[in-house]
This record gives sequence, structure tokens and C-alpha cells, in this order.
Amino acid sequence: MLPLFKQYGEQQKKNHLYQFWIHENHPLLLGDAAMLRQRMDYLHENPVRACFVLNPEHWLYSSALDYYTMNSKGLLDIVSV
Repeated sequence: MLPLFKQYGEQQKKNHLYQFWIHENHPLLLGDAAMLRQRMDYLHENPVRACFVLNPEHWLYSSALDYYTMNSKGLLDIVSV
């Protein structure tokens, strides 16, 4: 796999030698509450899809506990801007 990482690393001017992660950034305007909810659900479901936990609120650093359960607070503070 190292030759593959090197191949991708050589294609990116920001890398020194190897690239392990795919660097993609596609910002989206979250124009309404439904779109924001869809993105939040997607983020919260990632640990479930990866079979790390059974429910989103079981992931230690997830904000799902703050959004999906009543009177519960997750490990990290949620700051609204």
C-alpha cells in the first residue's frame, strides 16, 4: 500500500511525500432547517455505519446525545453561533 500512498502524495503539492487521507472540501450552504437536520443525521450516523456503536448517542464524542435525547448532555459543549 505504501507505493499507492506515495503515488497519491506525489500528485498533491501540499504533501511532502505520502498521502493517506483524501483531501476534499466541498462547502455547502445549509439553507434551511431540513438541510441542517439531514447533515446532522449523517454525521451522527457515521459511527453506527462503521459498527462502532449501536446508536448514535452511544458514541463518546457525538453531539447526538444533545440533539436526540431529552434532558441529556453530551461530553462536549455545543456552541451556537
